[in-house]
Amino acid sequence: MTAVGIGVAAVGFGVVPAHAADISFPDANFANCINQALGQPAGSPISDAQAANLPYLNCNFADITDITGVEALTGTTELRLAVNSISDISAVASLSGLESLAFSNNAVSDISALSSLTNLTSLDMGYNQLTDISAIAGLTGLTSLNYQGNPNTDLSAVAGLTNLTSLSVSHINGADATPLAGLTQLTSINIQGSKLSDISAMEHLTSLRQVYVGSNAIADLSPLNSLPAADQSNPASIINAVGQNIAFPDGKTGLTYQSPVIGLDGAPLSIFTFSGATPAPDGLSWSASTAGTNDFSWNQTNAAGTHAFSGNFAQVVTDALPTTLNDDVATTPAATPVTVDVLTNDGDADEPALDAATLAVRDAANAPQSTVTTDAGEYTVVDGTVTFTPNTDFAGETVITYEVTNVDGMTDTASLVITVAKPEVKEPIVVVPGIEKPGIQKPAPEQPAPAGQNSARITPTGASHASTPVALATTGAAGHALPLGVAAALLLTGSGIVIARKLRAA
Repeated sequence: MTAVGIGVAAVGFGVVPAHAADISFPDANFANCINQALGQPAGSPISDAQAANLPYLNCNFADITDITGVEALTGTTELRLAVNSISDISAVASLSGLESLAFSNNAVSDISALSSLTNLTSLDMGYNQLTDISAIAGLTGLTSLNYQGNPNTDLSAVAGLTNLTSLSVSHINGADATPLAGLTQLTSINIQGSKLSDISAMEHLTSLRQVYVGSNAIADLSPLNSLPAADQSNPASIINAVGQNIAFPDGKTGLTYQSPVIGLDGAPLSIFTFSGATPAPDGLSWSASTAGTNDFSWNQTNAAGTHAFSGNFAQVVTDALPTTLNDDVATTPAATPVTVDVLTNDGDADEPALDAATLAVRDAANAPQSTVTTDAGEYTVVDGTVTFTPNTDFAGETVITYEVTNVDGMTDTASLVITVAKPEVKEPIVVVPGIEKPGIQKPAPEQPAPAGQNSARITPTGASHASTPVALATTGAAGHALPLGVAAALLLTGSGIVIARKLRAA
């Protein structure tokens, strides 16, 4: 295929127009790759006409670091740059005719230049240094996408690429398959080694024929049951889910535990290799008589080997277990204490009872205390409850960890999250002459002040002094009459604060 492409590219360029301009390629290895495609000796000049008429260029494994000059390849529809040392691909932004682009195994961290390549149908950018792939969200013509082996774990940029038929996002460390639910044209998907635990979104991918989800944390394979991939009579159908490593809660000696693994048909799978545990005859449950770590595994593979589901897990067994604690939330008005019964939602029916007397809140050093003071306020443990008294100037969310021990002597922790509301700001009532509000009594007309006294007026800032006055008491802050010859006026500031101003009598 490569030889054919190069042969075609070389045909028609035996004679270069005399007026054609030469293109500069700073990277000699990149220039040599182009010359090879043109059938020219290394170091030969490359004209703009030649560069513009290379439909296919394969420069994989060419030790290229710089692709400056690639913008001259205006007629190229397929460009391969895999396994080089390229860190900057911004120069491809103008190659709007590209239909296929591959630059896997390089050092690229920025793919914003790809957003303009709307004719792309195939894109391979695996094993680079990509943490943001949002630039490809608009490349809706893509039918094949590979960006495995990158630090990015967010698949949301892929959600709208509904023409995809092949997707490979393996080894991206923490994949969430939820955004894939709408990619109903997918026939092949590869999400291996990505700590994937939930594949329920894949049940909507009704065209899937090949599924590779090995080396993850999947315990339930049943979402794939109705897909074409589950058809074991068709040799083209594949489900490879080997090498799972799932988490399992700690256990207690003497208790019985059920298999956590669900097979393709929706039924629990038998567990074997019961290291230190005693299995039931059907392998669907077990118990342990002594404390320690028990290792378990499972393997379900069909005769043809096209459908395989295997994995392992470990369980730490002790003679006693902590009681399950659940986080608590509460709200309170500003500067208002709130008491939370944090134990009311803790503990399952089959778990040891909690000892309320052991309840404590943890300080900044993670030490248990009966009282802890923080920047938000004070937490106090009282009779198995936690009371929080917020500081008068605090509003927002505050979190503290509490601990409690059960009757078996096992301690666990949970969080208490309290939201303190902002204080209400009550605006003063402003009486506007000639306007009455429902529920507001109209003030009585001003009466002349008794002989020897002065009157006070409320005047909003900026209002005319000719406004109708509102009578006020004329006593001072200590309850004494204001001095003769002085009038007191209250002013309403723009910030809603009422202030007093002394006015000298005329």
